[in-house]
Amino acid sequence: MLIPHKRKKILEIFLKDPFKKIHLREIARLSGVSLTNVDNSMRLFVKNGIFEKRRISNMTFFKPNLENETLLKIFEYLEFDKKKQFYDKNKNIARLLQKYTQDIVELSNKKIQLVILFGSVARGEWTKDSDIDILIVTSEKDDNITAMLNKAKINVSPLLEIRPVTTTTEKFIEGFRKKAEFYEQLWKDRIILYNDFLFWQLIKEGGKSYA
Repeated sequence: MLIPHKRKKILEIFLKDPFKKIHLREIARLSGVSLTNVDNSMRLFVKNGIFEKRRISNMTFFKPNLENETLLKIFEYLEFDKKKQFYDKNKNIARLLQKYTQDIVELSNKKIQLVILFGSVARGEWTKDSDIDILIVTSEKDDNITAMLNKAKINVSPLLEIRPVTTTTEKFIEGFRKKAEFYEQLWKDRIILYNDFLFWQLIKEGGKSYA
């Protein structure tokens, strides 16, 4: 998927907060794209149904339409691109993170549905003493998951200190709906290591309370 650079910068503003209504001039300020370019892009996005437009007084606000599957595919691509950039900047841990992610998904027989890196490492602040915080989302509660995660850690230790946190897809959605502090923070500094598609499907469901 090839997205023109300036439109990508505009979309990345909403990738950070897809539940927020943003004014046209604010989009231009945050993205660093000219007001004319932003105006033209947003008109196109609205025409294609991937954004909603709302006028309040004399101001026009825009919000992503998360019911639009094309937009979700665009956001999936941007998540993938963000992960690629993270791996390119952190080559010293990229291979180990990829191996750990692959191992836990296989060991769980695909019960692990979603893997998200968060915290200081996701923000690009990794040092050799950093704990690596990873959220593991499973289809249902499984008492064997902890033992399996510990087994997978052996393959990357002592090079990485991984701290997995587990939850279920149901609780993941509930956390977003309730705007729990953990999920608010997770949103700010996430790197999706596995299953961008499911992430945005869950966000669509959990984000309905933001409407």
